[in-house]
Amino acid sequence: MTDLEDALRGTLQARADAADREPALLPGLERRISRARRRRLLGSALAVTAVAAAAITGVSLTTATSPHPEPSRNVTAPTPHRGVPLTDVGRTPHGWAPVPYLGAQISVPTSWFIESSYSSICGGHVRGMVFLGGTKTPGGCGPLPANVVRLLPAGPGASALVPRALQPVALGPSGMDWATRGYGVKVVAIGPLAGRVVRTLTRSPLSVVLARGPAFAVPRGWQWHEFGGLRFATPPSWAVQRYNSWAGCGFNIAARIVWLNDAKKFSVASCPGTLATAGGMAANPGIEVSAGRYGAAGFSSTTVGCRMAGGARLCVLPPQNGNWGMLQVLAQVPGQRWPVLVQLGLAGSGATARTIFDSIRAG
Repeated sequence: MTDLEDALRGTLQARADAADREPALLPGLERRISRARRRRLLGSALAVTAVAAAAITGVSLTTATSPHPEPSRNVTAPTPHRGVPLTDVGRTPHGWAPVPYLGAQISVPTSWFIESSYSSICGGHVRGMVFLGGTKTPGGCGPLPANVVRLLPAGPGASALVPRALQPVALGPSGMDWATRGYGVKVVAIGPLAGRVVRTLTRSPLSVVLARGPAFAVPRGWQWHEFGGLRFATPPSWAVQRYNSWAGCGFNIAARIVWLNDAKKFSVASCPGTLATAGGMAANPGIEVSAGRYGAAGFSSTTVGCRMAGGARLCVLPPQNGNWGMLQVLAQVPGQRWPVLVQLGLAGSGATARTIFDSIRAG
C-alpha cells in the first residue's frame, strides 16, 4: 500500500489549496446529476457548493507546539491491528457523534451543525457548529453560537483560513488551539465545551483504511461477494440488496447493507434531504457497489491515488459533498466496459472498512 500512501501525501497540500474547485463530472450527465443533488440538498436547507480535498494517512500521535498540555485519554486506546493504529472509538462520549476530516476525527454533540464548502445552514438556535476546511463564516447568519470548532489543514498559511472570531489570539479560558503533525489537521475550539471536544481527538477511520501496513486478513465466517467483476468480503450479518437504476442520490451508506447496483438505467429523482448535523452526517458501516453504464456517473475522474489489487486497479476519489465518512473508489476491472464505483462507509475503528477494502480484487 506504499504507493497509494505516497500519492496521498504528495497531493495533500495541493488539493487543500485548491479546495474550492469543483471536480469535473462525467460528460453528458453533469447537468442532470447536479440538478438532482442540488434539489436534494436544498430540500434540507443546504446550500451546496463544491470542494475537492485529498485524504491523508496519519499514524503519529506526536503533537505540534501548543500552549495547552496534551489532553488525557478517557479510555484505554484500542490495540493496533497488524501494526496499524485504529480510531479510538472510546473518545466519542454517549450522545455525541464523530466528525472526521482528513486524517483526524473529533466528536461533538449530535445536534451541532456541520459547515463546509458544500453545505451551510443559517438561522435557528444552535448550541454549536463545526467548520470543515477553509470555508469562511457564512455571512448573514448572525452571531456564532457559544461553541464553535474549526478543522482545517495544518501547515503554513493555515491560520489565514481561520475567521477573525476564531483566531487563536481570541482564545480565552474556554478556548483551545491544537495542531497535530501526524493527522495533518489544525483544531481550533471555542466555548464551554472546547476542552471536551479537543479531548475526543483521534485518527480518522479513513487514515486507518489508507495507512501503510500489511493487509487485514478476512475473518473466518465473513461472506464473499462477486459483482461487477469484483470480489470482496463483508461481515456475515450484513444483508444484500440489489438495484438496477442509478438516480444520483445517496450521501451516506445504508447501515450494515451490501448494496449491489448494476446501474443499467439512469433516473433523475427527488432525493431525500440530508440533515447537516453531526448526527445526521455520521458514517454508517456498509458498502455500495455500482457497476454498469451509470455506476460511476457524476463522480470525479480526478483521483488521489491508485494501486493494483488482485488484477483490479483501485483509484481513491476525493471526498464529494464534504462527506469524509465515506471512501469512494473507482475500480477498473479487466473485461468490464465501465468502471465500478465502490462506496465504503468509514465507521467505528476503521478496522472493518480496512478489512473490506483490502479484500477487494478482480473476480
